[in-house]
Amino acid sequence: LGHRPQPPPEDEDLARVLLPILRRIFAKHRFRDGQVRGIRAAIQGQDRLILLPAGHGKSLIFQIASFLLPGTTLVVEPLRALIDDQVQNLRKEGISRCAGNHRDSQELGSLEEKALIYLAPERLYISSFEEPLKELIGGRGIDLLVVDEAHSVSECGHSFRPAYLGFRGRLLHLCRTAKRPRPKPPTLCLT
Repeated sequence: LGHRPQPPPEDEDLARVLLPILRRIFAKHRFRDGQVRGIRAAIQGQDRLILLPAGHGKSLIFQIASFLLPGTTLVVEPLRALIDDQVQNLRKEGISRCAGNHRDSQELGSLEEKALIYLAPERLYISSFEEPLKELIGGRGIDLLVVDEAHSVSECGHSFRPAYLGFRGRLLHLCRTAKRPRPKPPTLCLT
């Protein structure tokens, strides 16, 4: 007890490489436990469930990974307020290649220009969103699917948000049926 396991050497090496991004963009001085491991999993294309304490910087994991991946990161959020907060916070840091899109919002503009797109799971079922999303998949591609606040899937219950039951399958269908089909993006669930 009381002994903290040391991170593997590859995490230490990656942390050194990513530290300038963390400091310049996010004004943080060090990574917290689990963040570098999560970033590594995301950029290596691995599906992961990441459990971290509240306020431990879960968002930094997929935000930094999105800067390192050539395609777009789709982030599924359960609440409009979370989408708006994430996008506003990134824009305050000078990151404009992000967009929030929920049911009543048409803020996306050109999807091809976005590194991060935040959306509610229901958005994947709206027909007007399907063609722009297929264009994104066939062009720049989707490199990562993130389910932020993943605990809300079970807390809210599937009858409350039935879109949570099938949004990953829906995205995979869109990946297969795009003009230039793409392999499935890895899924990163954070809670």
